[in-house]
Amino acid sequence: MSWTILCFLKMFSVCLSSSPAHADTDISFLFDFLQQTNRPNYAVLENVCWSKEETQKLHRNLTMQNFKCKSVDGNSTIMTERYYEHSYIILVHVDCDFDTIWKQAAKGSLTFYPHIWILLGDFEKIKKKNVHIPMNSLLLSLVRTANYTKLETAYKIKKTVDWYIERTVGNWSPKVAMFDLEKVNIFKDRGNFMKVPLRVTYIITDNSTVNHFIDYRNKHVDNLTKINYVLYILIFDILNATQIRLFSRGWGFESRENNGSFASGMFQDLANDRSDIAGTLAFTPSSRLKYFRYIYPPAKDMDICLVFRAPSLAYYTNVFGLPFNNWVWVALGLQLLCGCVLIFIIFKWEWKVAQGRKENGPSFLDTAMMQARRYLFVVEYAFLDFR
Repeated sequence: MSWTILCFLKMFSVCLSSSPAHADTDISFLFDFLQQTNRPNYAVLENVCWSKEETQKLHRNLTMQNFKCKSVDGNSTIMTERYYEHSYIILVHVDCDFDTIWKQAAKGSLTFYPHIWILLGDFEKIKKKNVHIPMNSLLLSLVRTANYTKLETAYKIKKTVDWYIERTVGNWSPKVAMFDLEKVNIFKDRGNFMKVPLRVTYIITDNSTVNHFIDYRNKHVDNLTKINYVLYILIFDILNATQIRLFSRGWGFESRENNGSFASGMFQDLANDRSDIAGTLAFTPSSRLKYFRYIYPPAKDMDICLVFRAPSLAYYTNVFGLPFNNWVWVALGLQLLCGCVLIFIIFKWEWKVAQGRKENGPSFLDTAMMQARRYLFVVEYAFLDFR
């Protein structure tokens, strides 16, 4: 008798975990969601602990719609990667090793948008475990009601707080073919930090900088830090956050042990969770991309410029022909020739008119020399302008 009851309970638990009725509904929702989001480049990762038949049905239907699908678990290497070929939709169940999968994904960049997480099951279990869902994550939980399914999003402003900000972003019903999905823009939707303190590490090389952040004195000292400080005042005001200032003498460098630690400076504060944001610009070598995320710099002072001394004109063989093109020189020569001929004719005519005067007659060489002198002045000024 006891053996029969044990077998019955085992079969009952298997039925609860697979839940074929809910599996069909979830598959229908997933296809409607993919159609609504209109993102053909998405690939699907799933870990829902369904029965083998339901999992195969999910993969088969996704493949028929030209979507890539893969089963993952906490040991999958894809969960810890930092760069991905696709944007993923991760379908997970709260009772199917969710904690392990989420922690592994947090080591990489899979928990961040544009990757979208769809959570099946009771979200209250996530709250009780106090799982950290950062602000730049988009996790949608399905809340089933009698007539439709609600889509809710939740996140934490900071890891240390024990409360979530939740909002309903859509409704779905398979019976009436209804899908009312609000376009979620996490960059606009999550703009209120509710005065949560954020730590910012600034790099200063002069102690007087602390007293001259915004009074425009000694602008040449720690100018990058001062620019960022003014920008952070505006950003924290817009985001309704509280700024905690930390100061460091340098950026710091990676430890020789190659264990992801930094010896000193601003990077050490960021790596050891003593700071949330860098207050001073920094270069982006590939070695640092494993530990930090960079945004576009607010100032151009960090651009690398290579300044070379201009070579002297002696390096050029055609130094006298540089001011103009070859055709310009041809045109100048023709104009000079025409001017000489015209002026020679005029002088000849004047000499014939004044034959009674005892004056020497004009020669063509005198006319050419006079005309050439005028053009030499023109070429000289053009050459000076070119230099």
